[in-house]
Amino acid sequence: SKWYQRRVRGVVDRLSVKLVLTFVAVCCTVFNTSAATYITIFTGYIPYNEWECVSEKCSDLQASSGSSNDFYSYDTICKNDLVAGSDFNWTSEKLTFSMEWGFYCKTEAKLSLVSSIIFIGSLLGLLLSTGLYDWIGRKKGAMFGSFLVLMSLAASSVATNYTVLLLLRAISGFGLMVNYTGSYCWILELAPTFLRNPISGFFTLGWTAGVFILIGLSKFIDHWHNIYLAVAVVNILGLIPFFLLPLPESPRFSLIKGKKEEAIKTLQLLAR
Repeated sequence: SKWYQRRVRGVVDRLSVKLVLTFVAVCCTVFNTSAATYITIFTGYIPYNEWECVSEKCSDLQASSGSSNDFYSYDTICKNDLVAGSDFNWTSEKLTFSMEWGFYCKTEAKLSLVSSIIFIGSLLGLLLSTGLYDWIGRKKGAMFGSFLVLMSLAASSVATNYTVLLLLRAISGFGLMVNYTGSYCWILELAPTFLRNPISGFFTLGWTAGVFILIGLSKFIDHWHNIYLAVAVVNILGLIPFFLLPLPESPRFSLIKGKKEEAIKTLQLLAR
């Protein structure tokens, strides 16, 4: 117990307010990454157990069903080729793009593609981000990625068809990986060596917080367009510290660019 207290005291005593604010501000930029990744869980959900019959064919199936609880299911819709709008209507209070655009049963693969294409964009972002960070810096790279995610989320809130949403998801994946890896490199290069392991773990809390934010928003918002818009607003809130706080560039990047004096000033600033 005493050893643990000495370790904690040793870390706290060597922290500065500016260093802590910088870490918190950088972590704020990653709220949107997990929310953008998992958002289709809520915006594309298919409520196979929330619908009602509107055709004679469907009503006959319901009458012949032995258990009403088992009737409202994936099997009933898909195995009997029931058509939304003709044989049944969705009754869910939540409106998703799958319901709006008819993604269910044989076309459910479209939902899977919308959900997974973000990782194609992320792969491209990961491959291209290294050169981007060494060109414009960790700070500007992270901001660029965050702005891409913001714009794709905002545009998704008014998407009118499947193709547009697919493209925006790919752009979002590219931006979130540029943002996430850029922020991670930035924060580790700012951190003193004795803090890099704790900061690495602390950084992932931004991802976790984003998941809970998304769950909370989806709980109280019924329309998928508005969920995208709300997550875009969260992204804006995460960018505010960039404009309110004089966040420094990574001293390592300054050294790479031959700006030794700038790197020294950054380290002196964070040490105060």
